[in-house]
Amino acid sequence: MPRFHQTESRAPIRTRRLIYAAATEVAEASRLSCTGPTVTAGSTWDEFEAIGGRNNGFRRSGWPRVIEEGTRSSHSAVAGLPRLVELLEAASEASSRARVPYSDYRVGAAILDERGVIFAGCNVESAAYGATICAERAAIAAAVLAGSTALIACVTVARDADPASCCGICRQLLAEFGHEVLIVNASLTSDRLRWGRVSDWLPHGFSGSSLKEGRGAIGSTG
Repeated sequence: MPRFHQTESRAPIRTRRLIYAAATEVAEASRLSCTGPTVTAGSTWDEFEAIGGRNNGFRRSGWPRVIEEGTRSSHSAVAGLPRLVELLEAASEASSRARVPYSDYRVGAAILDERGVIFAGCNVESAAYGATICAERAAIAAAVLAGSTALIACVTVARDADPASCCGICRQLLAEFGHEVLIVNASLTSDRLRWGRVSDWLPHGFSGSSLKEGRGAIGSTG
């Protein structure tokens, strides 16, 4: 079972059926179990690859360099992220807890960290729109609070049949954890997926290296 903060409210039955129906196809297409390989807290990258990643093309530098599209049963999707089904379910459950009194636009996100632990988050709206928190950032905050230092993937779900992408602010925050982080956008109403690395979604993104270079330049003047 994925390790994340479970809630009493489950994802809508229709959504759960959609996920598990797709999971069956995923297992057949990729020859994985429906939940994928098990990663325990403290697993190293070599251990992670050994239990499933190496056989399924999961490498930090092996993801496609372009944004791809497919379905939840796409072999290429599950090959890129063996625990895709677990992450989709976690994000779907999280979306059911979203606080969206103004837009009624629910978003759920699930983060997979370097230890194989899953953290979920949902969007929380505010009447002062700028104070609204996106699901992706909520999940990132939960991961950091629990001690995560590196992120492997971020999976999101929303109601759009054509999967909605992460906003620019969320892409920027994900970039703090490296441009190799995999982003997967999914739908609560269809089985479509869109995925790519942070570097694909945020080319030429701003990073901490710019700040370090700036400090060095200031210190060397005068």
